[in-house]
Amino acid sequence: MEKPNQYPLPRFSVNRPVTVVMSLVALLVVGYIAYTRIPLTLFPEGFDYPRLFAWASYPNAGAVEVEQKVVRHLEEAVAQVSRVKNIRSSAYSGGGNVRVEFQKGTDLQLAFAEMKDRLDRVMPELPDEIEQLWVRRWDQNDIPIMDGAIIFETQHVDPRHLIDTYVEPALRRVDGVGNIELWGSPSKQVIVELDKGKVRGHGINVFDALNSLRAQNLTVPGGWVIEGGKKIYVRSVGRFQNIEEVANTVVDPAHQLRLDDIAEVSYKRPEKDWVNRINRKESLGFGVTKASEANVVEVSNGVKEELDKLK
Repeated sequence: MEKPNQYPLPRFSVNRPVTVVMSLVALLVVGYIAYTRIPLTLFPEGFDYPRLFAWASYPNAGAVEVEQKVVRHLEEAVAQVSRVKNIRSSAYSGGGNVRVEFQKGTDLQLAFAEMKDRLDRVMPELPDEIEQLWVRRWDQNDIPIMDGAIIFETQHVDPRHLIDTYVEPALRRVDGVGNIELWGSPSKQVIVELDKGKVRGHGINVFDALNSLRAQNLTVPGGWVIEGGKKIYVRSVGRFQNIEEVANTVVDPAHQLRLDDIAEVSYKRPEKDWVNRINRKESLGFGVTKASEANVVEVSNGVKEELDKLK
């Protein structure tokens, strides 16, 4: 004889068909909502590495000099932060960085604030060329969801200008795009190439000339005045507006010697020490990162459609 408590699930389904059907419909509705509204991400929400990164830019300095004058001070500063588990550092030509790993369960917001405070204290010990120290925490949204390259079939005079003017603004308008990174062609810079013969002939101290150039390229607040019942803020604007102003800068007031008397001043791209190529053709690379709540697939499809329009 069949026991009454055998096969409870089939018995319940047969005895209560409306309840079973409504449960299945509710499950399908919830699944559809989850499928359409939950964004696709590389890592689940809340996934976080207990790491912070700090780096400094030290232009025109070698790796050994960066290690001695910058990285060592950074290591000593971050070593005083609470709950530090491991510290790794790198020194290279033009800058250095420190990667700090914390113990599990560390509040990264508090660790970030403490690490930023320690680095601010060490700033006076660093070379004057270092204007700022950057600190960042690892974020999954910083990982590019798409990398690509742009190849020019014809030799353009200024390919970076075309990218900055047309391609990058178009990609930034795509819904869900957080940031666009470009590499392969550096931006134009004001380059001052000193003539050693002229510098020695005029007896110019290079450091004095550099300080004079810096002193004439700044904006200084001048306080405020009250006129006609209005409070007007005053500032002294001394920023260079064009390359001619840079070339005409007086670097030796005693002899009224200008910068272009001892150097060649130009506005151009610096010489590249590496090249980005695709199929043996020089190209410009780009990386696309998404906004925090954006869907990876939708952003990728939007970027591809926008690139097709630009061809």
